[in-house]
Amino acid sequence: MLVTGISIAVAGKLREWKRWVPLLAGLWLPVTIIARFSFSPEYMAYVGGTYSIIMWTLMAYVAYSRNEQKIVNETTGLSIA
Repeated sequence: MLVTGISIAVAGKLREWKRWVPLLAGLWLPVTIIARFSFSPEYMAYVGGTYSIIMWTLMAYVAYSRNEQKIVNETTGLSIA
């Protein structure tokens, strides 16, 4: 996911903050490694799980909003860059 996130960020097809969501989702492993050394092992699952839930929910939102915008553009013939 990290390589995919970098590719998406460099390509620039997504705009504003949505461009960085796939890259942040790919940083799951470094975040959990930092959490491993910062917190006790009991909390590592909470940090990693919470991070994963938030990032994949944001990924779903980005995909859904991008798809919805594409449908509106196709039906109306308008382009809202």
